Amino acid sequence: MANKFHVIIIICFAVLLTISQSHADGFVAEVLSFKVDEGYAEVKAGRFWSKPLHANVGDEFEVNVRVHNKVYDDVDVLLCNERELAFFKAGRKARCAGVNRGRKSFSFRAPVRTPERHYLVINNSFSMMLKKKVSYTVVVQTRPENDKRQALQDGLRKVSAGITKMFEVPEFDLRVAPCGMENAYSEHRTGNITICSELFMELVMNQQNGAITAITFHEIGHSLLNLWGLPGYDNEETVDEFALVMLYLAGKQEFAIDWMEWFEKNDPRAEAQARIYNDVRHPLSVQRIRNIRRILRDPSPVIKRWSQLLYPKMTVAGLQEVLASSPRYADRELANRLIAEKDGQQPSQRVQYQTTLAPPPPPKWSEPPPE
Repeated sequence: MANKFHVIIIICFAVLLTISQSHADGFVAEVLSFKVDEGYAEVKAGRFWSKPLHANVGDEFEVNVRVHNKVYDDVDVLLCNERELAFFKAGRKARCAGVNRGRKSFSFRAPVRTPERHYLVINNSFSMMLKKKVSYTVVVQTRPENDKRQALQDGLRKVSAGITKMFEVPEFDLRVAPCGMENAYSEHRTGNITICSELFMELVMNQQNGAITAITFHEIGHSLLNLWGLPGYDNEETVDEFALVMLYLAGKQEFAIDWMEWFEKNDPRAEAQARIYNDVRHPLSVQRIRNIRRILRDPSPVIKRWSQLLYPKMTVAGLQEVLASSPRYADRELANRLIAEKDGQQPSQRVQYQTTLAPPPPPKWSEPPPE
């Protein structure tokens, strides 16, 4: 996993505009959390069920369990390495972590001390008649190696610096940190962006490189529109459009395929039910896929409309980058005209923003967590 982690870092953030020094920062938490498995098992009386899990020495498993039986809602849930699992199967004493006769909902943690494969075990061998219905989620907490963590922090810092070099906007930070769910969000007051490690590592493990970039651009859209004081900053479909335009600007529009594949894993019925009972403003994933496909079929009108908004908000350096890279559908005439105007007004200077009013509390706008 370590090598893959390093490669994905390089791929994803190399395309997000490398620019010069800035005070914008990147941060990666020392401990990252991510889900490695979840599921449902029905274990017959007198039997047990097991499933292999992967983690590295020094990681820690967190297992969350729910027993769905209304009566006799107890079950053993264990984490065993290969050696201890062999003892368990042979009816011998096994030193497995876990909970014996746990009831209803419970959880436990288990450190990874050996390089052997580990197994989740749901044991119902003590039951004489009833099968047990159990759902579970397994989360791993890991400490990235210092060089991998530093590489990701440097990449995040370059992305943030690149945005503030390209656009006339206050500097903001990018973070990767545990959130307790697969999510990402922009802070209203500062524009700082957090990509939850649960989401980031899921995409890394599934090799959905493009989705990481698209989601990052999506959150940058929230931050920019909000910091510019423009309507639509909290509209998911609006910032989905922004993310696609930025992918075209970076010459990575094919990353939208990974983004759509990530949306496709969500259950539309479960999403619809969640929106009935909760105050969720996000469109359904199937609607967002439809919108992305529509733009990919004919991107020119959307890019032209966004160019009228984004180009005037760009710095001279940002506009010059557009002309130098010549992305598809670039409005070169508008870029040249704005460069002339900006050079005439404030040569080699960027607009500085000052906050004079206390901002409201920071709500979060983000990708919907999977149901």
